[in-house]
Amino acid sequence: MTEARLFDIWGLDIWAADLPGSGSAQLVAHELDEDCYGLERIDFAPGDLVLDVGAHVGLFAAYVGLRHCEKYIEPSRLTVNSCQMSQ
Repeated sequence: MTEARLFDIWGLDIWAADLPGSGSAQLVAHELDEDCYGLERIDFAPGDLVLDVGAHVGLFAAYVGLRHCEKYIEPSRLTVNSCQMSQ
């Protein structure tokens, strides 16, 4: 079972679900809000492609998609389940 939580990152409301008791989504949200990845220094242009190849809850992909890109793809439930099985 997962727990959904609302994060406010640079004024964007983004829901993310994580395993109960996990602080990973909170950590990623904090890193995004503090611009630890340097995304705010990148001059994104229409047509740019950002690939998020991580295997977590999709928070990074959702943030980049909502803030910097015209389109984004969230991980499928099947991908998330596969990652959980590999733990």
